[in-house]
Amino acid sequence: MPELKRFSSEDGELAYIVERAKALHGGGTAWKDMAVLVRYSRQGERVAKALEAGCRAVVCASTGNTSASAAAY
Repeated sequence: MPELKRFSSEDGELAYIVERAKALHGGGTAWKDMAVLVRYSRQGERVAKALEAGCRAVVCASTGNTSASAAAY
């Protein structure tokens, strides 16, 4: 189900996105079944980097691929 949230900072927003994605994945949602919608491409780049940094261990553990990134799933 889509969520609409408001944040006072971009860093707070990115942290929430990473934690929410990890929680969803931990609850059984596949990475390929998640999406983050952004208005500008620079926002998408920051989200992708945050997900890659924040979810790398989760992705590697679930796929066994040490070079995997969350953005690819």
